[in-house]
Amino acid sequence: ELDEDEKDKLVDLDSFTALPRADDILHYCLPVCAPYFAMQAYKFKVKLTPGQGKKGKVAKQAQAMFQKDATPRERELIKVVGDHEMVMQMVGNARISTPAKK
Repeated sequence: ELDEDEKDKLVDLDSFTALPRADDILHYCLPVCAPYFAMQAYKFKVKLTPGQGKKGKVAKQAQAMFQKDATPRERELIKVVGDHEMVMQMVGNARISTPAKK
């Protein structure tokens, strides 16, 4: 049985979404690094593969790619995410492989 504090924490986690709807109010975005298959439902994703790219440069490339398909509010939030936050989530020496568009 969960106590009230633990239940409150679960409610906060339930507010995260990988695919925001048009009527959602967006407060921030969160960089995530996970197996590509696990991120199939995410609106913004890039596939990192082993390569010679430096983390900072790869992070900037990913941000630029995300902003192409973003709404104005999403663009604001993507810009706010610092390079350090993105770099801390990434594997080293990688390059971006663009996902196939459906």
